[in-house]
This record gives sequence, structure tokens and C-alpha cells, in this order.
Amino acid sequence: MSKRILLALSATLAALIIAGCNLGGNDETKTQTVTDKGKDSVVKAKLIKPGLYSGDYAWIDSNKHGLESEFMLGEYGAYRLFWISENEAVYDQRGKWKQVGTDFQFDSTTDAWVSSGVFAGFTPMENDTNAISNVTDSTFTRREYTPLRQKPYWITYHLKKYPPLTQGIYYLTKTYGDDTNKVIYHFKITLNAKDSTFQFSVTEDTLESFQAQAKFYQVGSFMVTEKNEQREIDSTKVFPSKWNPVDGAILKRLQMVSDTTFNMWNPPSFFEPGSWDIYNQKLK
Repeated sequence: MSKRILLALSATLAALIIAGCNLGGNDETKTQTVTDKGKDSVVKAKLIKPGLYSGDYAWIDSNKHGLESEFMLGEYGAYRLFWISENEAVYDQRGKWKQVGTDFQFDSTTDAWVSSGVFAGFTPMENDTNAISNVTDSTFTRREYTPLRQKPYWITYHLKKYPPLTQGIYYLTKTYGDDTNKVIYHFKITLNAKDSTFQFSVTEDTLESFQAQAKFYQVGSFMVTEKNEQREIDSTKVFPSKWNPVDGAILKRLQMVSDTTFNMWNPPSFFEPGSWDIYNQKLK
């Protein structure tokens, strides 16, 4: 088992890097009917409410890889979009957004695909415009290209609310091996909301062997860590004084978040299938 637990995300959707991976393309045909125009010929439309939205792909074949998206639209024009496959974030896009009538406009955009579990080396993208329709207080429909398909679809987004992580110390214990070669792993995560610090450690039986630290925040169903550093014990079973930096952001998916516990997705490996690990403040 690798000690670099935080770098365990796999690039499940590497094959989905296709020509149409932009948000939509500004040459799309807008199919919604409009009748009310203002003085500047800009179509009047209900404004999208800022918040966290999830895309509905269940009705098209892009969903066969468990495709999901989470789209955070900030009140002051910042946005962030995640593509997700089988509970693993595989694509991260960020920039600025605004709505002009029935146009969804994006600029100052950069994006990155996951590599060895990390999002780094964000590259600039061209400005983009999507058509939107059917805007309500909790939904909107966007015309976009989707992974696996080289044509645009009208995708409906639903406003979602996720409970926030609570600061504290969380524990998880796992046993690997058989009776003759059994190792008990103790995992510990410490979250400090005051200064947004994240600490992680692995203890094998009674020997602490790996440590990581970072700054953390939450976006939708993901805990995001940045300014990551890690270290592991050397041959003398002592931690070196120097930490090894990990450039980029690491995204770990959460569910069942409460004041004292959360489930974190543990991606599949050669040795075991993917699973939800339950971290609990009350268990040591």
C-alpha cells in the first residue's frame, strides 16, 4: 500500500480530452424562443442565482462513466467547474462569468486535467459563450458540449446545498493483510477552520510513517487542498526536517458530512476497489 494516500486520485477520464471540451462554443445555435427585447436588443431573461449547481447527464450516454459536474457560480463573478467520473474529479476549470440576457459568458478562464491525483499547470482558454434557457430560482438549462459527444446538448443544472466540514480531529483505522502478515493503519485528519490548515498522518501499527499538511477549503462536495507538503520517515524511522512540496490542488470527494464525521472517497487501486472511508471524531 502506498503511503502517499493524498495522491491516490486516478485519471479515469483521460480519454475524454476531446476537441469539444470547452464550455460550449460561441458559434452555437440558440434554440429557445424569445419575444421580449430591450432597447439594446439584448434579450431580457431571468438571472441565474449564484450558488453551487450540478449537471444532469443521466439521460445521455456520457453518463456511462458516472459523469457528473459541479458548477460553482460566485456572487461576484468568479466561477469554478469540476468534471467528475466515478466520484473522482478529473477536470478543473475556473474563471469569471456573467449573464447577458440569454447568453452565459465566460472569460479569464484557465483549466487543467488531473495528473497523478493533482491539478496543476492551469492553461488559459479562449473566452466562451453559451446559450441558456429555462432559468428558475433553482435551475437553469445550458447548451454545452459534453465528454464522449462531439455535439452540444441542453443540460439542466440544479442548485445544490452541501453541509460544510466542521473543524476537529478525525480518525480512521484499517487492517491490511492476513493473520500472519497483518498491519493496522491509523489515519488522522486535523482541520483547523481558523487558519484553514489541513494536517494528515498515517501510523502503521504504532509507528507514524507519513505526514502531509496544506491549506484547505470546500467547494460543493469536494475538500480542496492547496500548498500541499508531505514527508515520510527515512531508513532510520525518523522524519526529515524538510517537507516535500506538491504543486497544485488535490480534490477529495465527501459525502455524509456532519458535525462529527464525514465519508471520503478512496479511489480504486490494483489491490482493492474504490470505497467510502468513514472519518470520525469519536474514534481513535
